[in-house]
Amino acid sequence: MLLSEEGDVVYANERAQALLTAGPEGSDGGLIGAIIPQLGVVRRSSVTIPLRVTLKTGPVWFKAWRVPGDSLGMDGAMAMLFGDSSGVMRSRFMVLRNEVANIECLRARDLKVAQQLKTEAQHLRRLVTTDQLTNLTTGQELRRSVTKALQSGTKTGALLFADLDGFKEINDTHGHRAGDAVLEQVGQRLLEHKRSDDVSARVGGDEFAFWIADVDAAIATRIAHRLRRQIERPVSWRAPDGQRSDLVVGASFGIACYPQDGADYAALADVADARMYTNKRDRKALHSHSAPR
Repeated sequence: MLLSEEGDVVYANERAQALLTAGPEGSDGGLIGAIIPQLGVVRRSSVTIPLRVTLKTGPVWFKAWRVPGDSLGMDGAMAMLFGDSSGVMRSRFMVLRNEVANIECLRARDLKVAQQLKTEAQHLRRLVTTDQLTNLTTGQELRRSVTKALQSGTKTGALLFADLDGFKEINDTHGHRAGDAVLEQVGQRLLEHKRSDDVSARVGGDEFAFWIADVDAAIATRIAHRLRRQIERPVSWRAPDGQRSDLVVGASFGIACYPQDGADYAALADVADARMYTNKRDRKALHSHSAPR
């Protein structure tokens, strides 16, 4: 049977003419009505393909291929359909369907494995970039973020270092679980009081660092005072014996401003660290002189 682009029957042998009087299940369009939606696939194919049409009497298989119209002295491409009475095309189709099913099964498995690998990679990245106790950025990730910011053309910024005052005494008096509770609360407060572009990190046991973009020394100092107030808020602690205590720590800050104090992370970190320990020493000396005798 030969069909035009529009689905008109150009030629049909006796068996095809008999089929033309039958109708597919659920359709009143007859055989042609069932074939027309598939003609586009036939005309676009450069090889013989299987074509399956379901009639009231059951499925009918055809070998179908594209026939150039000019070879028959006609306009447009034709579709030639040849009844597959031997079942060759049906067998090929079943083999192909099984192969496609196997491919889909393998693809689903590969997608599952890929998703598992992606999840594991995200977990590993979180372990590398996030401090597990405080949920702050790690020191290594802070260095990477600051370096990236400086290379991207940031005009100004400040690197702040902070060391907790009185933290060792809490560990010695109440134990390391109490110390961890303090660090966890400090981390949460620092996360709550940072801008989206800022980076807050835990760089050591009780040492923290902050990258504040697009600020000068005066603004960086105000931010340090604000962060210190958050750090110095009491942390409620319940000991294993049920006794409650308010744990309080202070913080000594050191500030290094970009670009005047350094052109890269290492230089800024050296300045901020030195100033932090100078301030810590001065605060200890002040407390020592002001203590009652």
